[in-house]
Amino acid sequence: MKNLFQKLTQEFIDKNFQVEVIHDYDLFPNRKPKILVQTAAHVAGAVEYFHRDRLSSKNPLFLKESKLVGVAIHPDFGGWYAIRGVVIFKNVVPDNQNVLIKPTRPLPQPDESQIVYLLEQFATNWKNHIWREVLPRKKHSKYSEEFINYLGTEPAKRWEYIRSLGVLSFRGGEKST
Repeated sequence: MKNLFQKLTQEFIDKNFQVEVIHDYDLFPNRKPKILVQTAAHVAGAVEYFHRDRLSSKNPLFLKESKLVGVAIHPDFGGWYAIRGVVIFKNVVPDNQNVLIKPTRPLPQPDESQIVYLLEQFATNWKNHIWREVLPRKKHSKYSEEFINYLGTEPAKRWEYIRSLGVLSFRGGEKST
């Protein structure tokens, strides 16, 4: 992933842009993330971020004590996408001629029951991928069945799954025997 971001940003650096890349896995020394990529994508207008804060205070399932996390949904791909990092342009400053425009919401706004269902599915049934399909979207593209199975595989067993597909014949740089 770092290699792809390097290639992308090099084109901007060559044009005198000062850029900073932050990956979704970059952490501060205290183990907190350097960036919340779903929130950043929401602010940029690329996705719609749904969180319990968008629910009415009358909904007892989503009190502040709730451990349910939010989820971002893409307008074309629903939950079938990944955000792997951000590129920050440090020397781009809006002025009278280059005004930043607030992005419009990418999705029609669902009612509260749809948001509740989305958050419940993401929190409790993330492996079955129902949450990825809860809200309507423009396109119906999604990952291959092999990748969907990979996502549903426990992280500790993912190398084994990849090898079972015949895609990988070695592990950790060492050829397997």
